[in-house]
Formats: sequence, C-alpha cells, structure tokens
Amino acid sequence: MRCLILRLEGPLMSFGDTAIDEIRPTRLLPGRSLLAGLIGNALGFEHRDVNALQRLQERLLFAARLDQAGEDLLDYQTALIGKKDPIWITRGHYDERGGGTWEKEAKTGRDVQTVQRYRHYRANSKVTVAMTLDPPDEVPDLEAVQLALERPERPLFIGRKGCPPSRPIFDRVVEADSLVAALDQLGGEGRIETEALETEPAGRRLQVADRRDWRMGFHAGLSQRRVLREGTP
Repeated sequence: MRCLILRLEGPLMSFGDTAIDEIRPTRLLPGRSLLAGLIGNALGFEHRDVNALQRLQERLLFAARLDQAGEDLLDYQTALIGKKDPIWITRGHYDERGGGTWEKEAKTGRDVQTVQRYRHYRANSKVTVAMTLDPPDEVPDLEAVQLALERPERPLFIGRKGCPPSRPIFDRVVEADSLVAALDQLGGEGRIETEALETEPAGRRLQVADRRDWRMGFHAGLSQRRVLREGTP
C-alpha cells in the first residue's frame, strides 16, 4: 500500500466534533471530512465542486496518531445580529431569523440580539496522518494529492481559516502493509485511530460523526474506527 504521510502542526487546530447549537467542540484527531476539505482546498476545488469533494471523501482511507496532545482552548465570541439580517441555511437558500429575545437598537431602531458562540481549538497539538485513496488510479490520484499539498492552489488551514499550519503538511511517501504500519515506520507513540478494515490491527471500535454530505452542505454520516494505544502523550 502506498501512503502519504501528513504532519498537522500549528498554534491552533480544530478537528470538528458533533455540535450542539453554537457550542462547537473539537476532537483530538482529525475526521474524514476535514482531510477531504484540506486536500480539496490544496487541489483548488471550489465550494460548488460538491461531486468532486464527495467522491474524494468516499475514497479517502487514513490513520491518525496523536503525537502531542496540546491543550484545549475555548474562544468565546459574541455577535450583534439584526432580526432582518438574512441567513444562509444548509438547504441552499436565504431565510429570516426568528426566536430569541429582540431589543430595539437605540441608534438604528433595528430589532437586534446578541448571540454567543463557543469555539473549541487544540493549541500546540501535533498529529501524524497516513492516508491513501481507494481506488488508487482514479483522478485525482496520490501523486496529484502530493503535488497539491507541496504547491497548494490556496493557503491551507487545519479545520478553520484562523488555523494555518506551522510547517509543510506533506512529509513523505511510504510503502506499508497497513495504514498503522505506515505510521509505525516513522516511530513515535500516541493514540491512533484507523479504519475498521481487516488489514488494520485489532482495537476498540469507535463510531465517529465525521462524514459530510457535500451536496446538502452539512454533516450526515458515521465512520467506523479502530482505536489503538488508548493513552495520550
């Protein structure tokens, strides 16, 4: 199996987890949709290229290892919104805001309210990823992904636009019998999450909500993982 090794490092990263209202947590390790979006951005895909992004996500196989846990960082945000300010919803059209308690803004006379948002990040974390594509000969292939990560069409970020990497994301190419074996070639210890495939080592099974419906514009699917080396560094 031919694998690309990616290094995800930066002052801040965000590996989105299941969100409730405006509380946006982060996992310790990246999910399928994050990596598909990262690679798609490097390749120059646009938001409207939903079929290409969906297919890239379907082909993606990966294992991720937590090399440095870092710390959880919470960014508390507030925003003043107007009742008549349009919002873009996931169904693909504008809608009006409703609910909540609205007050008259003295200066403008608008109906407004303050909304609160809680954004979680990983600070000073380090993650190594071994990834491949199945089938390998479909476009884009691994060589195209490698070249895109080395010379991306746009600046790359890890989870959110305020999370630029602190080092080149592409590290090297390795040949291995499994995704975990590809990680083991680099040395290091730490929690590993890998695909629930027969070729991967046995481990505790985990369901992760990390599949995005790129056509509809929201997350709507689970992935099966095997967890190895439960402890974190």
